[in-house]
Amino acid sequence: MIPKAAGGTDDEENLWLACRLCNAYKGIQTYAKDPVTSRKVKLFNPRQQKWSRHFTWANNGTQITGLTVCGRATVLAFATE
Repeated sequence: MIPKAAGGTDDEENLWLACRLCNAYKGIQTYAKDPVTSRKVKLFNPRQQKWSRHFTWANNGTQITGLTVCGRATVLAFATE
């Protein structure tokens, strides 16, 4: 997926599934750095990947934790703190 601001289309298959607040933090990012390995990886794609493989709930369901390089990088890209 390519963000519209980076030349992508607004066709349904190119749109990112995120709330307005998360989308604002993500911006035009399609890659992010995994904080554990420092690898630059593609962000999680809900149309192609299974959420439970890459993420888990923590702190009694109030926080999402990344389980994989993709999950950790995506959590970092969407971080609001």
